[in-house]
Amino acid sequence: MLKKDLDGEQPKSPQDAIAIQHNRSPDGRDIPLYDVEGTTVIGVFHVGGK
Repeated sequence: MLKKDLDGEQPKSPQDAIAIQHNRSPDGRDIPLYDVEGTTVIGVFHVGGK
């Protein structure tokens, strides 16, 4: 898992933060998991959802 994948899109203003929240899927999202070299995706980690 790369930090940028876990952090997701970062807002540049309060308005951006609200827009990002409104556009998020209620089912959450999948973050790719990488091998030790950080190049090959070996699985996914699901974040969020109900």
